[in-house]
Order: sequence, then structure tokens, then C-alpha cells
Amino acid sequence: MTARADIALVMFTPQPKRTIALASDHRTSLFAPVGHLELVPAGADLFAKWGSFKENLFVALEPARVRNLVSADFDSDKFEWNGGPSATADESALAIARLIAAETSTSDGRKSQLYLDSLMTALTIHLLRRHSSIAQSHSSPTIMRGGLTPQLLRRVDEHMRSHLADNLSLTELAELCSLSAGHFLRAFRQSTGETPYRYLMLLRLRQATLLIATTRLSLRTIAEMTGFSSHSHLSSTMNRVLNYTPRQIERPKGMPEN
Repeated sequence: MTARADIALVMFTPQPKRTIALASDHRTSLFAPVGHLELVPAGADLFAKWGSFKENLFVALEPARVRNLVSADFDSDKFEWNGGPSATADESALAIARLIAAETSTSDGRKSQLYLDSLMTALTIHLLRRHSSIAQSHSSPTIMRGGLTPQLLRRVDEHMRSHLADNLSLTELAELCSLSAGHFLRAFRQSTGETPYRYLMLLRLRQATLLIATTRLSLRTIAEMTGFSSHSHLSSTMNRVLNYTPRQIERPKGMPEN
């Protein structure tokens, strides 16, 4: 196989006998534990063989995202991946990969572009730090101190409130502040104590709670207005995050349940 983009593979199950060859005819057999990481640079030839059932995350790293992070977060104009398998399990990559896999495989409600973007940005920054020539040169991300200015935070907050039903992306929010995705993530969390995804979810739930308590709209309509795929998705998320359900909110008399 020839990789058409930079590829990251993270093992969710062990492989006692994994044979690989990256950009070479020399094949290496090894024990691949849970958390085993393989990076395949774009254009490289990869051979892989395994003799048992496996589960893994296999993702293409978007070239534009990688370039932007390298330039903005590491103040560099070029880098190279350390291709091939990691010598030990990468626990940080494994934790992020499991979250990505859980979100992409969910069948309960609409997938969140903002959440997936944030996870992919976090994974890419981690891989650049640990498994690239940037790591070898001991570079570190440029740190933005002080978080977002009040004006920028207000701009993002207003944009989120105006687009509660939209599937917002991390790039869209970062561009409001003229920041890279990585800088925006750190600055937003420093300013609010929340990730952008969590902050947006709380805005949606608070608006849904207000509409349930003060309007005669159906729960289905309220769910659609506040970015949830169904009233059951709204109910389960509200119960998980706020520890109450729409049924526990006092509604105007005569309202339907759905």
C-alpha cells in the first residue's frame, strides 16, 4: 500500500505477531501492544501482516491542518514524521484515539464536528511533539498567554449562540479570532475553563431548558432549534450533563410530551 496522505494507526487490541515494512523491503516482526502507534508519511510504501483479530484507529492527517499547526504552533516551516512503529505504547495517543473512535461510531444523535475537530487537533499536536523532527529539535508550541481578550471571547460566544443548531467546526471558531486551531483551543480553555465543545453544549442545554420552561414548543422542535438530533438525544444529554431531564422541568400547562 502507498499512503496518499500522512497516516496514523493506533492499536486498540494487542497483536502478538505483527509484521511490517515501511518504505523498505526489510520486514520486521514484533509484538504490538495496546497503544502501539504507527506513522506512515504520505507517499511511503507500507506492508503490514497480522495473524489475529485486531481493532485500531486508522486516520489520515489532513495536510492543511498539519501545515497550519506546524507553522502557527511550532513556528516552523517544515518537519518530517518519524515513520514506522513506536517502541512502546503511546498512552496519550491511545486515549485520544479512543475518544475519536467513540464519536465516529456513535449512533445516538448527530456527530459533533467541533468535538471531532478538537480531538484531531489534539492528536496531531501530540504526534508532532512526540513523533516528528520537531520533537527531535526540542521545539515546543508557541504559548499564548492570557487567553482570549474579552472582545474575542464575546465574538465567539455570540457566534455560538447565533448558530446553536449548526454543526460548528473548530476552524470556523478559530478564524473568528484569527488564530490557529491549536492556539484557539488553549486560549479558549484558559479564558472559560471549558473546551469549545463543552461550552457550546452547555449553551445549547441552557437554551433548551429556557425554551422548555417558557414556551409551548414541542420537545422535538426545541431539540432541533438547539442542535440536538431528536428529543431523546436532548433528554439523554441533559440528564448526563445537568442531572435532570425535560420531564423534570415545569412546562406551561397542556403541553405535549414530544
